Amino acid sequence: MDQIIGIIDSYAYEAIIRKLVWQRLVVPMQGAQANESIVQESLDTVQLCLSEFERLKGANEFLAGPEITLADCFLGPIFALLTMTPDAETLLKPTSGLRQWWERTSQRPSMQKTSPEFG
Repeated sequence: MDQIIGIIDSYAYEAIIRKLVWQRLVVPMQGAQANESIVQESLDTVQLCLSEFERLKGANEFLAGPEITLADCFLGPIFALLTMTPDAETLLKPTSGLRQWWERTSQRPSMQKTSPEFG
């Protein structure tokens, strides 16, 4: 659990939220065009983080074992925003376990009640 949270804090949040999501979702809402160089700069780090989450999750139902932990709660909102980007399908394609995790996690009542809305 701590390793996943460390990856989120050190690498994933910056690459996913502050670069990819910001450029793909927030900048267009403000009437501007995404800076594609910032997007491209983020993609390698996003892909690396996703592959590490996939590796650490392994065959577990949740990110750090058979039960939900703080790691799942921490990554859930970030994932919700990531999946709203046009890049999500390509980024998540090689991570079937992570996609299955998200399908389950996104259906939890707490995630349903706090789903982000843009527009």
